[in-house]
Amino acid sequence: MKKHPLIWKSFADGIVFLFVGTALIPAIAQDTGEVLPTSRGNWLYVGGNGPGNFTSIQDAIYHATDGDTIFVYNGTYYENLLIDKKIYLLGEDLYNTIIDGYQYEFVIIVIEKSNGTEIKGFTIRNTSVEGYGILINTGHQEITISNNLIRDCFYGIGSWHNTLLSINNNIINNTESGIILQFTDHSDIASNQIINNSYGIIIDRSSCNSFYLNEIKNNEEIGLTLYRSWCNNIERNNFIENGAGPKTQAGFLNCLNHFKGNYWSDRKSIPIPRIYAISGKFGDDWNPGSMIPWIQFDIRADANPHPIEKFQ
Repeated sequence: MKKHPLIWKSFADGIVFLFVGTALIPAIAQDTGEVLPTSRGNWLYVGGNGPGNFTSIQDAIYHATDGDTIFVYNGTYYENLLIDKKIYLLGEDLYNTIIDGYQYEFVIIVIEKSNGTEIKGFTIRNTSVEGYGILINTGHQEITISNNLIRDCFYGIGSWHNTLLSINNNIINNTESGIILQFTDHSDIASNQIINNSYGIIIDRSSCNSFYLNEIKNNEEIGLTLYRSWCNNIERNNFIENGAGPKTQAGFLNCLNHFKGNYWSDRKSIPIPRIYAISGKFGDDWNPGSMIPWIQFDIRADANPHPIEKFQ
């Protein structure tokens, strides 16, 4: 994978037109072989053996209304999903319910009017260069991305100008950047396994977020990068063997954040004080000669890795 600068790839306004004119399946999906909860609006089904089930996830999304649940049975679905309403998109089994982006720019994109959407229980894979497994586009609140396996995408999960997101219990590997947040505030990123990517997490002009109990491991360039992002809480995460050399577990540019109780695999075994130094710089972004080295500290660095919630 190539190294990338911290820039956002703009998507063409015409994305929506990819879906206009698509033929829709005129049936409300049900599966008579399984009883599932009905507390979240109407239930629509994709795959499986029900006589009215959809064969396409996107067709089910077209037919859904705000608050509906779309349940997807095991199978491989070659689709690029556009979500434009509040839905609960649930996979039967994250390892066997697969959405393959077919090397397109995104596998799933969440656009306007989708506050409160939840995406859970899928393998999400196979984007183009600079494509996203899941992209949460501008102006959303309370989007939940949980219990997914995201792999073989250029970016795993991306967010642009959103608040109050919940990104938890995902496995993200073999991407250029596992998670990239830009202009995204007041969100929780917890219990994710971000392993074997080029960059683990990139936080760009995003503030007041909480990162806790994530395992950030074996990412080639760096585990965590913070750029002009303030007042984020980074607590009780495991930073294990990230980067090609010492002090490449985490870094920052022009910002201050709160580190507490993280495990750092390259911290020397000195029980008191429990301190780990995170190196960064302050200065003019466009004038490298103006940069001044700076250090922030994790003053309660843990001597042992934290147990991370791992799902089956």
